[in-house]
Amino acid sequence: MVWSFNPQQLRHVGRVISTVEKDAQAARSMVAASWARSYRLHGLSPDDAGADRRCEEAELAQRRDRAGRLLRISSPTMDRLFLTLRLAGCSVVLCDSDGVILEHRRLDGDSADFDQAGLIAGADWSEHTKGTNGIGTCLADQRSTNILKDQHFHARNIGMSCFGAPVFNAHGAIQAALDVSTCREDLDPALRLLIEQAVLDAAAQIEADHFCDE
Repeated sequence: MVWSFNPQQLRHVGRVISTVEKDAQAARSMVAASWARSYRLHGLSPDDAGADRRCEEAELAQRRDRAGRLLRISSPTMDRLFLTLRLAGCSVVLCDSDGVILEHRRLDGDSADFDQAGLIAGADWSEHTKGTNGIGTCLADQRSTNILKDQHFHARNIGMSCFGAPVFNAHGAIQAALDVSTCREDLDPALRLLIEQAVLDAAAQIEADHFCDE
């Protein structure tokens, strides 16, 4: 797909470049620090319109097989989370510790938007591939992370808001990331708070279920 950036996206590119050139801002802001990593450490550009990295079917099958127990345990919680948020135009995804999407839930009517955004099974949403985003930055910082619209690194992703939460195993290591994303324009503070809390509760439930299944 060939991307043509609109004026808002082009302004975003300029703002990202300006921010990452100011070390003091990166020290004060989690988003700016992630932008700086994306630009300096990972060599990404906010105006990159290249092809998404997506696992081949065989690699995705292997990743899903390795995460088989986690997928089984998390499925009921993902279903409940999706039922809570589906009418808000949300997509629910579970990624492995590398940021590769293993499973997703979304309404058929929203599929085109999320497919275009690259929120599909096998897509790599790690920070070193996608820059600042709710999945990759959550995994990089090992904490819950909300990336709202133009807080994303890539200009092509500024139409989304993403709410990510890490999922830890019984030994304290990250085994997955749970993410809810939406392309809604009218994302008011109350709805943002509802989504954020729902994601945190769901991640905690998956951790508890995983621990009890040991």
